[in-house]
Amino acid sequence: MRPLTGLLLVVSVVMAQSHFHRRRNTDEILDCSRLVDGNYPNPSERCSHVFVTCDNGQVLTRNCPGTTFYDELIDDCAEKEFVRACGGQLPRVEENKQTPVQEAAHRPVQEAPQPPPAVVTDRPLRKEIVEGSTVEHILFNCAGLRPGTV
Repeated sequence: MRPLTGLLLVVSVVMAQSHFHRRRNTDEILDCSRLVDGNYPNPSERCSHVFVTCDNGQVLTRNCPGTTFYDELIDDCAEKEFVRACGGQLPRVEENKQTPVQEAAHRPVQEAPQPPPAVVTDRPLRKEIVEGSTVEHILFNCAGLRPGTV
């Protein structure tokens, strides 16, 4: 009777593992058939080491190295303390302090109000192709700007 119990246990473990791997199949994580090629956060867990890359409708699951987490804002992996989806904050950027140049001694110089610091990522957030157009629009994500600011 003992060998049968051991065999059932092994079969149960193998079936459970194959079921787990099927549920983690990349095709089931995200449907890339209607998405623009690029990286996307893990849809089942926003604060995650895992992110998804869509490439010609194919899904690729990727992992951030070491202890880093995927940050949709910069489209890269970063330490958890800087990833907004994990409750982190962007590192502070000091304002660019510029001294106005006087063009003439008789003309008073008025210093223009400085906008708040903004962080623009060096990588595109996503690419879009507008229907009926041959131009590809590349969208960048900015932090620190008011909505509607260009």
